[in-house]
Amino acid sequence: GGTTLSAKSYFEIQSMEVWGVGGKDIVQAALDGRRKARELREEGIRRARKVDKAQFLDDFRSGAIDSKAFAYKQQIDGRADQDV
Repeated sequence: GGTTLSAKSYFEIQSMEVWGVGGKDIVQAALDGRRKARELREEGIRRARKVDKAQFLDDFRSGAIDSKAFAYKQQIDGRADQDV
């Protein structure tokens, strides 16, 4: 396969980036904060996906949602045999 470095090989580092994060407690606090933020975001997504079926039906009936599903109600308004 590829070439490997032997114990006597040398290489030149062009640049090195070093980050200080403040120790184990600070890293754990950051990880906990990230976990909590993800949970909150996921909960918001779950809530947004839920549909209040009663409200949805009311919106259809009231005409708030453009649909012909309940158009018959307007067509039968005032008819003597109306029993809906």
